[in-house]
Amino acid sequence: MAQAVATTQESWRLSSGKEIDRSLVVIGSLGGGSRYEVFRAWDRELFCQVAVKVMRPHRVQEDRVMDGFEREISIASRLQHPNLVRLLRWSAASPRPYMVLEYVTAQTVAGHLESVGEVSIPEACLLGIRMLSALHYMHSKHVLHLDMKPDNVTMGDPPRLLDFSLAQAFSGPVKLRHTMGTAAYMPPEQFMHGEVTPQSDLFGMGATLYEALSGMRPFRNSSRILSRCTRSSISRHCSNVSSWRASRAIRPGGRHRPSKLRWRSKRFWSLWGPRSSTPGRKGSKSASNDSYA
Repeated sequence: MAQAVATTQESWRLSSGKEIDRSLVVIGSLGGGSRYEVFRAWDRELFCQVAVKVMRPHRVQEDRVMDGFEREISIASRLQHPNLVRLLRWSAASPRPYMVLEYVTAQTVAGHLESVGEVSIPEACLLGIRMLSALHYMHSKHVLHLDMKPDNVTMGDPPRLLDFSLAQAFSGPVKLRHTMGTAAYMPPEQFMHGEVTPQSDLFGMGATLYEALSGMRPFRNSSRILSRCTRSSISRHCSNVSSWRASRAIRPGGRHRPSKLRWRSKRFWSLWGPRSSTPGRKGSKSASNDSYA
């Protein structure tokens, strides 16, 4: 009877001071999703603060969730890039499988939009360059992210791309068996269980940068991506050249999106390179190292 209760419980209910295991002490909650709870914790082995993704108790016995846990560890452990969050260690031991990740203190783009407002043009261009660098690296390692969104991109210096829970290894187009991702930032092929490619990640990045610059999601109703997504509908609300650049990445057909991420990075750099003055709206913040300290 006690076992049945444990496996149906949806949260570990770990408050500050509680132990995840002997090496990890909870400092506070960082949120979570359907499969994991995420905690800010003190790591007694690494002697630093970390972020810990702990599998929810009612999902531990699910083969599909455990397969995803092992896949995420396999992918994250072989990715080393300054703009990707780092996996530090992990444990698959019962009753609490977990991953220990680098703790990133910088705000996410979503957090910045909520507390500060739109991201300035220079900052958004630099953010685009760094995220393109991270995506180019991931794709060179034959990994798709598949969950690009404002909640998974941090500001700060350097900005980081977070969360590899949906990442997929690939050697060519990947045929999805079911819908995965966040609806507002998914390309049509990801909605329709189609074949996803590196251009699918570019769509999510474009949607993220569009929202960062405009404060609005590119599609009010995500289901319209399937039937009403046209270049004119994407571009008509763009108020500046940077938003238009971002909108090019969210064209409905993957073959119409830019395929060379290094080329796209150069185009962003052409908007804000080493100049004596930086373009932007009156009163916009400069992209200094301590903008979000």
